[in-house]
Amino acid sequence: MQYISSDEELVNRALRQDEQAWIELDERYRRTAFGWCMYRLKNRDEAEECTAETMFRIHSRLHRFDPLRGRFRNWAWTICRDVLVDRLRRLKVAPTVPLEAVADTLIDPAPGPETVYKRRRAEQALEQELAFVPERVRRALGLVRDGSSIRAAARSENMDEHTLRYHLRRLISRVRLLLSGRRSNPDSEAD
Repeated sequence: MQYISSDEELVNRALRQDEQAWIELDERYRRTAFGWCMYRLKNRDEAEECTAETMFRIHSRLHRFDPLRGRFRNWAWTICRDVLVDRLRRLKVAPTVPLEAVADTLIDPAPGPETVYKRRRAEQALEQELAFVPERVRRALGLVRDGSSIRAAARSENMDEHTLRYHLRRLISRVRLLLSGRRSNPDSEAD
């Protein structure tokens, strides 16, 4: 029956320059480290490099292992996890999807500040001009805004369709004038 050395015993022997002890530790952990790296990286070459880096770090830092602070297995897996995290970060720096494929998702669909300002200004100008429009015309224009046809809105307010169109065109031109800055006061234009 062959005696199986504990990890801590192998570490102590490896620290005393026993090459066979390091080989045994390497064989004990390399396969599992490779499996973990392969599971996370999904690429054999990357997993092999990650495993090699893990085993190198374990070997070069063996003198830092303290059995009073925990088991060797946990210490080794902490190193493997750190190597994996570093590798994953490096791999994520390079885009894996062409920019053209995600360009639409990068554009913010929300209006910019200039558009919001212009829209707010137009709404204020419209409110200012609507104050000078007769009530029944205002109600009819509200119906048009909500999706009714001009003909249906005019009928609902007992108006001629052409009269409503006239008020709508006049309102639009007055709002445009107000927005262009050529007219600041709606009272300055005679009705």
